[in-house]
Amino acid sequence: MRALVISGGGSKGAFAVGALKYLMLEKGLDFDILAGTSTGALIAPMIAAQGKAALAALETEYTTVTTKDILDGELAIRVLEGKPSFHGSKPLRKRIEAHVTQQVFDALRASKKRMAVTSVDLHDGKLVYYQTGPTPIPSDDVVVQVQTLEQLVNAIHASASIPVYMPPVPNSRPGAPADPYVDGGVREYVPIEIAIDAGADEICCIILAPQLEKRATFEKPKPNVVDVLQRSIDLLSEEVGASDVKLSQLYTSANVWINAVVGKLRAAGVKDDVIVPAFQNAGVKNPFAGKRAVSLRIIRPQKPLRGETLKFSPDDMKANLEYGFQCAKEQWDASGK
Repeated sequence: MRALVISGGGSKGAFAVGALKYLMLEKGLDFDILAGTSTGALIAPMIAAQGKAALAALETEYTTVTTKDILDGELAIRVLEGKPSFHGSKPLRKRIEAHVTQQVFDALRASKKRMAVTSVDLHDGKLVYYQTGPTPIPSDDVVVQVQTLEQLVNAIHASASIPVYMPPVPNSRPGAPADPYVDGGVREYVPIEIAIDAGADEICCIILAPQLEKRATFEKPKPNVVDVLQRSIDLLSEEVGASDVKLSQLYTSANVWINAVVGKLRAAGVKDDVIVPAFQNAGVKNPFAGKRAVSLRIIRPQKPLRGETLKFSPDDMKANLEYGFQCAKEQWDASGK
């Protein structure tokens, strides 16, 4: 099964839309499992429900919106009033509701595709996946089978709500009160692990930041508090994302190694009734139990994307979308070698 995973990145989600235009329109790819964090959580449900037909609407969104179409409220006034964030996100909520309609929700509920968006419960700090499709994905984290359109919209809205910049979003899950939820990128910037747990054999991972050694330098000689916060959030997200990728690669490397060891033992005449218990009853819990080797194919920018995460500039987003198409074209076939 093939999975699509999209990281967080705010306005830089335009890169992911450009990459998907190449993968779905030029290469004809489809996806059985879809997972997204933050801006990825805005894209994944539309692709899961409508396939390539969603690309036109997504391209319009990610090349025409401005910051006022996403955020509202004056920073200074909100701070003085004791609000939980620098900005409100009612405009973003309206845009989500305009696209994630009852028809989209019904399509997701009826689909055999599994779709998950990440969010973090601010009360207990747990990473929570809200998913649609067949039975819940087995995971060490919390997985909630979405039951209503409002619950899904809340999950998408929360996943895209960067703490301090945007207010938490109340949502519900079985056995817990209506807690406030924030951006899934606080715990998981690139939701690869849930795709593995869902049964993916091949994962197409679109990451909206270059590798750490290629990230942008901080060029503001006299930064204000907002500049420092934005830079800190970007650095934290990149570090979390790097860890997400390394962990999935570790699962694959470990399983390849274990399989090779088992093969050598069998070739040496050791019976399975000796080998299997040795791996299952070594005195400690097997950290790779339930994990499998997968083909991980990453598409990401090779240089810093234009613009800032929460500044929505149509010119920057158009350039990033075109660059996403170019990177997908250059990297997809190469990643399969």
